[in-house]
Amino acid sequence: MRGSPLIRTLFLVLALGLTGLGIYKLTRPSPAVAEAPVDPPPSEAPELLETPFFLTLSDDPELVSIESAGKTVEIRVDSRTHTGTIHLESGHPTIFITVQWRTKDPAPRFAKLSLEPPGLPTQQQVFDAMGEISDVWEPHIH
Repeated sequence: MRGSPLIRTLFLVLALGLTGLGIYKLTRPSPAVAEAPVDPPPSEAPELLETPFFLTLSDDPELVSIESAGKTVEIRVDSRTHTGTIHLESGHPTIFITVQWRTKDPAPRFAKLSLEPPGLPTQQQVFDAMGEISDVWEPHIH
């Protein structure tokens, strides 16, 4: 072996130091990047469609209640047919209907609700029960 043992030791220490520095740079954790908070998009209220409805009942009602889009329409008429308008959310609205009959006997009865959303096909649903009707309907409005 040639050369001074002191110089060879210095080169070895220098090589080990450069290797250790390289390993440290590769394995050190990267500094955390603070991300700006992302504001959620403003929640858009669902579009409400003013929709005409037609209700046909099999018997004289005491009270009819139709609830949709957080609004309730109460109907107190002596007729077995009724027309009006309700507000529906576009897409898949939820409609709650309750019919209390004038006579309280538990006979089979029905209520037929027809919706005519503007520019869309007519939707119909028949609700039936023994006695009072209390039901939910989720029509497909697109």
